[in-house]
Amino acid sequence: MKNNEGASAAVDAQRTAREEEIRRMAEAILESNDMALSWMRRENIALGNAKPIELCDTDVGAAQVRRVLSAIEYGNSV
Repeated sequence: MKNNEGASAAVDAQRTAREEEIRRMAEAILESNDMALSWMRRENIALGNAKPIELCDTDVGAAQVRRVLSAIEYGNSV
């Protein structure tokens, strides 16, 4: 059991780190913590109607969110 608890804690820590990184990136681009949190919690058409915060579960999902944020920042298409 202890190994499963440790693995679960590690996965949770990685998810939290990805979530925090994405939140900081969104805050810098959207210029407001409230706007960033709101953006992260809303479905996004560029992400297949997924909520950005939900995609932070995996590295691949977080990379998709970063791509969309970069497109917003630089005015590129997604």
